[in-house]
Amino acid sequence: MIKVVIDNLRPNRPHRFVFICQREHVSAYGLEEKLELWAPGCTVVQIDAVTEGAACTVLLARDHIGDGPLMIANSDQYIDESIDAYLEVGDRPGVDGLIMTMTADDPKWSFVGLDAEGWVNRVVEKQVISSEATVGIYNFARGTDFVRGAERMIAEEKRVNGEFYVAPVYEELIADGAHIAIMNIGREADGMYGLGVPADLDLFLSLPVSQRAVPA
Repeated sequence: MIKVVIDNLRPNRPHRFVFICQREHVSAYGLEEKLELWAPGCTVVQIDAVTEGAACTVLLARDHIGDGPLMIANSDQYIDESIDAYLEVGDRPGVDGLIMTMTADDPKWSFVGLDAEGWVNRVVEKQVISSEATVGIYNFARGTDFVRGAERMIAEEKRVNGEFYVAPVYEELIADGAHIAIMNIGREADGMYGLGVPADLDLFLSLPVSQRAVPA
């Protein structure tokens, strides 16, 4: 299913995929060759152990993060939305970051709060503070902003359930005056489709949207 996710997130604009993978998985499944085939010119960063959270995992690829735009995405979801339309929201003047959201009320997700002007003013893990839950796709106008915010969050031991997540990094940037926007793409199983759990994958494959994602 990783190819489905790659195809789903591939924009028309110039880009480069950077994959962070467990070294044992790269060896066992021939991932380096497959990922190069599916995302030509990609970089594969191999790691040897489980980290203390997704933010720590992304930082292991910091040598490939520069001042240009950065998108961080999970590898286990499908979105029924144009990634190019989403990225265009982040291109708007004054936008320092962009979070893809969906309407939800289950505390298994991360949630964002919005101010009166529609900018994100809070980002919290596993706590329902609004109807805007994060999908797992996070954008930064400058990759170095993510690195700075993540390093500060980790240095200050701001964990959730013992882990360092990506979403709360935005709180560090908001504290510095950054403007973070959102784009809502619908709901779970109606705009955003999980692929990482067998039950979610089975549901996705039973829906018409999967025919567009996985052509016969």
